[in-house]
Amino acid sequence: MHVARKQQVFSRRCVALLAIMGLPFSILLGRLYVLQIIAGHKYRRLSDENRFSLRLLTPRRGEIVDRYGLPVAENKKAFRLIVYPEQAPDIEDVLHRIGRVVPLEEDWQDVLLKKIRKQPKFLPAVVKKRLDYQEVAKIQVNLPDLPGVDIEESVDRYYPYGMQAGHIVGYIGAPPPDLDDKDPLLKNPDFRIGRQGLEQVYDEKLRGRAGTTQVEVNAFGREVREIARQPETSGEQIRLTLDMDLQNYMYEQLGEGNGAVVAMDLRTGGVLCCVNRPAFDANHFVEGMSQSEWDELRTSLSKPLLNRSLQGLYAPGSTFKMLVALAALQEGKGHEKERIVCNGHIDFGDRRFHCWKEKPGHGSLDMHDALVQSCDIYFYEMAQRLGVDTIAKYANMFGLGHYTGVEMPEDKGLVPTTAWKRQRFNQPWHRGEDLIVGIGQGYTLTTPLQLALMTARLATGQEINPHFDLRETIPEQPAMNIEPRFLRSIRRAMEDVVNTPRGTAHGIRNKAYRLAGKTGTSQVVSKRVEKHVPLTQVPMHERTNALFVGFAPAENPRVAVSVIYEHGGGGGSAAAPLGRDCLVRALDNLAKAKEEA
Repeated sequence: MHVARKQQVFSRRCVALLAIMGLPFSILLGRLYVLQIIAGHKYRRLSDENRFSLRLLTPRRGEIVDRYGLPVAENKKAFRLIVYPEQAPDIEDVLHRIGRVVPLEEDWQDVLLKKIRKQPKFLPAVVKKRLDYQEVAKIQVNLPDLPGVDIEESVDRYYPYGMQAGHIVGYIGAPPPDLDDKDPLLKNPDFRIGRQGLEQVYDEKLRGRAGTTQVEVNAFGREVREIARQPETSGEQIRLTLDMDLQNYMYEQLGEGNGAVVAMDLRTGGVLCCVNRPAFDANHFVEGMSQSEWDELRTSLSKPLLNRSLQGLYAPGSTFKMLVALAALQEGKGHEKERIVCNGHIDFGDRRFHCWKEKPGHGSLDMHDALVQSCDIYFYEMAQRLGVDTIAKYANMFGLGHYTGVEMPEDKGLVPTTAWKRQRFNQPWHRGEDLIVGIGQGYTLTTPLQLALMTARLATGQEINPHFDLRETIPEQPAMNIEPRFLRSIRRAMEDVVNTPRGTAHGIRNKAYRLAGKTGTSQVVSKRVEKHVPLTQVPMHERTNALFVGFAPAENPRVAVSVIYEHGGGGGSAAAPLGRDCLVRALDNLAKAKEEA
């Protein structure tokens, strides 16, 4: 009996023990059932996602070329120095050895070490970009002493005319952190987008489309093999209206002077050149610059970052007189044959306004001669008759005082009106201010592009518009609502400005092409209009700006130009020769291209 009871107790204990031991196995089996059967599909998918990696293929950025196919922004083969940490037993020692072979920035080693420690050791780290051939040779010679080091080919953006066209072409750079763009390429730390100029304007076309490659990786993330590939699509080529030979030539012609030159194709509105001095080299933004270099660019008194052609604001000076003359003719406030006497000054109220030829004055002139000799007194009178609001209407009609519509950021300038002054200063317009407006002084401000546009419309009588993209079809250019005979009168005067002895630009006559133009001088009003002060007594930074606008050939206009030469003095001596050089070079290049077509 006692034995039977012991067996019964033992049996119960065995059952309890088996139950205790079996419970975890039951739970484990249940969990395996869930993982393998119920949720098997889900976990197989997650496993595949860990085993297969989808990687982006960066497309080749599209090139930018000029109207004749010369590269303006291109992709250039480059070399960079990389190191594989897993192949370098002592990474710090290797970096130190590299520093003895090629120069590295002082703090770069610390930055690089931090980066290496954050990523898998089998991934390469870039030690230095844009190696020159001498550095490549030095590294190759020393490779046996540099374990884990290699030279890798890469592609860099390069601007052959980096200084000559920096303001227009712009540059690429890393995307800003707050950029609202869903392009997956932006997640690539080496990807660059257009940050300025035409690189930014046409960025979406230039980027191309990313490709993909699906690769199998092991548990450590190392690539085992490629499974599938969707090729990337390179960016589009952008063809510009610019003539880079002309752009480069005019940049050199400006020399050390500050200013701008803009030329337009009168058949299409295409911008042939858009030159700025001083300038910056766009390649420096791609390569990277030090904080001190950036500060020097940003704070320089000469403002090298300012795109003078599109955003520089200048009083148009006597180039504005053509619009005043045209307005007087169209409005019936003046006549071509009407003569006005210039004795060197005019009194209005208690103020005296001078002509640039103060002694003995120009004498008796009609409108034609007043334009040819740029008489201020004649246009003081026309401005009084017209009033500022009427003058503003014609200035707006010819492209001043508002945006031209060109693709890049620009300033709209300023053409004053009575309403503008009331709103801006809460003051009435005084009639004496009409006189100053009549010679392109006072509040009136224009950009070099606007002056080129004004000249283009005067030369053609059409509502031509500027642009930088070379279009396959020539856009329709409607005729302007101006009496054609009045436009012809202005053009004849512009011809004689250059081609008659009394013309203010007589010195730029050219045998190859008959030129037409108008000189201008942007004066400091308080010193040069209301009170005559010799130019030599004016500080350099306050000296007059020299201007010239023109077109050629006079008999069949094809190219228009505007020139601003800062603090250059007289337009006839400083700006007009640059205008002539630009017109002749542009016409020669167009003729050569036509012959070769």
